[in-house]
Amino acid sequence: MMKKLLYQFDTDTLPSVFDNVVGYDGGADHISAYGGVSAKNAGALVEGAIFTRGPKDKKNTAIFIGGGNMARAIIGGLVAKGWRAADIVVVEPDAVARLKLVSEFGVATIEKPGAALANVDVAMFAVKPQQMRVAAEAAAPHFTDPLLVTIAAGIRIDDLSRWLGGLERIVRAMPNTPALVH
Repeated sequence: MMKKLLYQFDTDTLPSVFDNVVGYDGGADHISAYGGVSAKNAGALVEGAIFTRGPKDKKNTAIFIGGGNMARAIIGGLVAKGWRAADIVVVEPDAVARLKLVSEFGVATIEKPGAALANVDVAMFAVKPQQMRVAAEAAAPHFTDPLLVTIAAGIRIDDLSRWLGGLERIVRAMPNTPALVH
């Protein structure tokens, strides 16, 4: 059975006990809490943990499943931090949204999951919760073993793992658009 580890970054000197309780209620098996973390430091920690240090056989590529506001905010932060637009691919069914992503960031876009999903470092699911199951099941046959990140509220890691055919390297993140990754 997959173990769930929650890293809690808190701006308060001492991490919140309430947040620990919420984490355990949410299914975490272990919580590593860090206090006194600034928003700038938290961004760097998350970027370092999620978007770097891939295995040698992986491409240094990020795939976004969904190209809406949250994906655009994160992509904007990555590009601003020096990520090459050529290393970011967005799966987005809406043609107008794909054109907007290409013109704004210069990233590659595709209409539906396919071969581009193989051998990627990170796959970020940035779709609405009600679209997650369909998106995950469509992407599952194309993944090898990426780190999967979901920003959809209310989706249990166990459910996402099942929809993805048992993949286990899954991270849940709860960003908001004012907290751009810069």
